[in-house]
Amino acid sequence: LMPVTVQTVGHRVLVGLGVVVHDVGRQAAPSRDITGVGLADHTVSDVFKASWDNSEDVSRTAPNRMKVGVFRPPFRRVGKNPTLALERDLKLLQWLYTLGLDEAYIGGHHSAGWETIASPELFMATAAERTRHIRLGTGVTSLPYHHPFMVANRMVQLDHLTRGRVILGCGPGALASDALMLGIKPERQRAMMEESLDAIMRLMSDPEAYSVKTDWFEMNEAVLQLRPYQDPIVPVAVASVESPAGVTLAGKHGASVLSLSVPRDTIRK
Repeated sequence: LMPVTVQTVGHRVLVGLGVVVHDVGRQAAPSRDITGVGLADHTVSDVFKASWDNSEDVSRTAPNRMKVGVFRPPFRRVGKNPTLALERDLKLLQWLYTLGLDEAYIGGHHSAGWETIASPELFMATAAERTRHIRLGTGVTSLPYHHPFMVANRMVQLDHLTRGRVILGCGPGALASDALMLGIKPERQRAMMEESLDAIMRLMSDPEAYSVKTDWFEMNEAVLQLRPYQDPIVPVAVASVESPAGVTLAGKHGASVLSLSVPRDTIRK
């Protein structure tokens, strides 16, 4: 594990493997207390050690407890055995659980050739069988690529299968090549993300039938067969890298924020 700068917002901190992920607002599963650690001056390993050292002083209800998690992009070396790469990622997640982390967000893409997790949800379902307690988030589900009713259905089902350990991390889709393969104009993706998340939040929060029609999806008297296992809904986090659209949308719905600490000039290059 490499040294990173760890920043906190609200009651939780997410430590990326090479990136920093900020999270605001949502309540996480119980974990060891790491209060009192000077996070900005410590490596990730120091944080894990402090988590174990303070394990006898756990307060499982204290609202000011800090949570630690990771964002795991599905990076692969092109040409490597994909089956073994997926198994390695699953074993890494098991180690992160053993180390006492609270959350792990699983990334996914479709076209680059070196980020070969196409469905974070499928990966999470497998990982959930190999771990306990650690919460698993999609990092992210690119909402313009899916009908919102199906996104809500899958996440609620996974919520029950994991006994409330899932988080819906969502975004517009980071790779233009993904969108172009699906016939989606990249400049439309942020607007589509907002329309989709509006519908998903409505479906998860309200059992009444819901109808909506946009220029890319339609629902008629739609109702989820299952209500979320978590109360009141599956927690939601919205990705934000360069545009303010993600943070604005998170604020609209009271969701958390997933933010990569990558300089804007670096992204544009």
